[in-house]
Order: sequence, then structure tokens, then C-alpha cells
Amino acid sequence: MNEEYNEKTPGLLKFLLAVIPLALIVVLVWAIASIPTCHKTDDEKAAEALMPEYIEPEPVVAAYDEDQLAVSDAEWQNLKDEVRGLHEEIQQLQGEINQLRGELKQYKSASAPTSNRSASRPTTATQPSTQPSTQPAMQSSIAPIATANDVTLANYSHDWVQPNATVAFKNNLAQTITSISGRMIYYDMSGNMLDYQDFTKSVTIEPGMVKSITLQGYGYRENYAYYKSEVSHTKPDRKYKVRFELKSYKTK
Repeated sequence: MNEEYNEKTPGLLKFLLAVIPLALIVVLVWAIASIPTCHKTDDEKAAEALMPEYIEPEPVVAAYDEDQLAVSDAEWQNLKDEVRGLHEEIQQLQGEINQLRGELKQYKSASAPTSNRSASRPTTATQPSTQPSTQPAMQSSIAPIATANDVTLANYSHDWVQPNATVAFKNNLAQTITSISGRMIYYDMSGNMLDYQDFTKSVTIEPGMVKSITLQGYGYRENYAYYKSEVSHTKPDRKYKVRFELKSYKTK
């Protein structure tokens, strides 16, 4: 009998091992199905009763008045005129820009050769021009070269009591003289130079005529006198001679 029990024991174990897991699965499924989906306490239910009911808001649609959006014919015409005016101004600006670009190109093309020439010949600006001037030359009233015979000393007079000397010049030119610049040189009776005086006098002397002017007499404070004029009786040695040198003159 023991042998028969031993032979049936493994089969029974196998059966139990197969049935027990199935039974556990069935019990677990039943337990899950029987559990309520949500358990609420009394406090939670009371709180829900106090909360207001949520109402989903309706979408807000902006209301507008079609009369406010309407544009009158006059306003529409004004808008069109403004747009047209802006368009014309833009075209005018574009034209001015194109004109400035053209002038800039011309300036660059015209200045490029000049800069090249100035770079290759840097001394041209400082060299005097040898080409004849097309402008008429201005007639100068000053003789370019004054010779000694153009104006000569005709007479000289200075008394020892006079501060000024009377000097007469002769015009040997064919033009009328209007001004004389010269030098009076004073010598003693031995020919030694005593002093000189440069002067410029406005005087009108017609061709071939003689005209007198006054100059400061030499040494009049020391009683000097021209040797052909009246000499001091107390100081007869106080006398001098003169020589005239012509520097320039003006004619009309």
C-alpha cells in the first residue's frame, strides 16, 4: 500500500500545482472587479457640494459696427491723391540721385587726367607761363625804365634863412608827368658828400616844360645855404652843392 501511495503522490502534486495558480488568478480578477472606482469620504462630498458649478465660458467675439469701417468716396480719393503724391516724390528723388551720380562720374573722369599730369610734373604750378596772354595788357602810368635825361634838374635855390629849398624840374618826355621820385645828394664845396634826401612828389609837368616844387633845405638849422643862393655873412663857409638822381616817374 505504501508503494501505491508513493506512485500516486507525484501525479497529485502536479495536479495541485496546475490548479492552484489558476484559482489564484480567478480570485484576483474577482477582487479587482469588485473594488469601487472611487471612494469619497463625507468631507470630500461636503466640499464638492459647496464648490460652484463650473460653466465653460463662451468664446468672446469682438463686435464692430460696419458703419464705422465704411470709407467715404472723398476720403478714398484723398488717400489715392496722397499715395500718388508720394509716388511722384519718390520718382523725383530717384531722378536727382541719378543726376548726381552722372555728375560724380563726369567729375572723376575730368579730374583723373589732371591729377596724373600734376603728379608727373610737380613743378608746373611754380613755373612761369611762357604763353602770350590773351588779355589786353594794362597800360602802366609808371615808366618801366627811367633814364637820367627824362627828367632833369632845371634850377635849385635855398637861402640860409629859409627852411625849404625851391627845386625846378624839366620834363624832357613827350608825355605829361604826374609824379616824380628821386634823390637829392648834398656835397660840400670840395665835393665831399654831406647827406642825401629821398623824395616822391606829385607834380604835373607837361612835355618840355619846367615846374618847381619845395623840398626841405639841407642844414637850414646850421645856417647852410645853396652856394648860388644868399649865404650867411657870419658863416660864409656854410654852403653846399646838390646833385639830382631820378628814380622813377608817372605819366598820364
